[in-house]
Amino acid sequence: MHAIRTDGTAVRFVTDDPEPELGPGEVLVRITLAAITPADLMAARAGSGFAGVLGHCAVGVIEDGDPDLPADPLSNLCGTRVVVNPIVSCGSCPLCKSGLASNCQSRRVLGLDGAGGCFAQRVAVPRGNVVPIPAELPDEAAVFAARAALAMHAAQRIRIEGKPYITVLGDGVLGLIAAQVLAKLNASVRLLGSEPKRFLLCEKWGIKHRHASEVGQRADQDVVVVTDADRLELACGLVRPRGKVVLLGPELFGDFDVRSIVRQELEVVGIASGDIGAGLDALATGGIDALGLIARKARLSEGPNALQLAAEPDQLAVLLDAA
Repeated sequence: MHAIRTDGTAVRFVTDDPEPELGPGEVLVRITLAAITPADLMAARAGSGFAGVLGHCAVGVIEDGDPDLPADPLSNLCGTRVVVNPIVSCGSCPLCKSGLASNCQSRRVLGLDGAGGCFAQRVAVPRGNVVPIPAELPDEAAVFAARAALAMHAAQRIRIEGKPYITVLGDGVLGLIAAQVLAKLNASVRLLGSEPKRFLLCEKWGIKHRHASEVGQRADQDVVVVTDADRLELACGLVRPRGKVVLLGPELFGDFDVRSIVRQELEVVGIASGDIGAGLDALATGGIDALGLIARKARLSEGPNALQLAAEPDQLAVLLDAA
């Protein structure tokens, strides 16, 4: 099987990766399209601690399933086009049983933490980790479902009172999706970034935007959504006392001086996952322009070079065609 794999020191395209074996309750998904994200780039770095097949955002077609799977609306599994949910939970711990499966005590994340990923021709995942794609939604949009889900979950966690001022920090794919979602709320939303070409997208969507270096830190924003770990200090300078800082996405790592958070009595909200189905709905109904975020599409065999391309600061979404 073809795959993009790291041994913890280097990334390689391999043609002899073992075929996945179906476990109890699992389905076999033939990957058609995957997206390279900042989290994938971090996992691909030497010394990241991850070894295995990379990739966690992907769409594909179900080829096979455990014959003991219970009958459900997807009883005719084969041929179903699906998004793969990268978070694998145990289903039996107290958090899973209380509806917090994404916070499972023994959770694994495909291609990032404890499980092989989706930069491959096929992957085996639990039946609950695949979500059908609406017929009208192309793969090129559906592959953004996980990041759309993050933005939708963030919008739900932000309590809207009056017409708050919301700033989105970061003009990567996640920031641009979040700005689109939050702009639908009863709020004044702006995006701060550093790549002028991406401001053209904001103009197209009718979203206010500025270069991050041009704004004063007047501590007047009700909510600041951070999609770039390097912007945490700026976020604390923008948000009002007792305002809210939302850390969006699992790729926010590193050390940060928390004194400004304590001093201003800020509320910090972490968003690490979301409802894939809700993300697909937002994409299917036109609430998110995903196709405008695609910069490049490469073949799976070009994966190592595509990862290098995706790491360039002027690139938006780079997709891998595994079909």
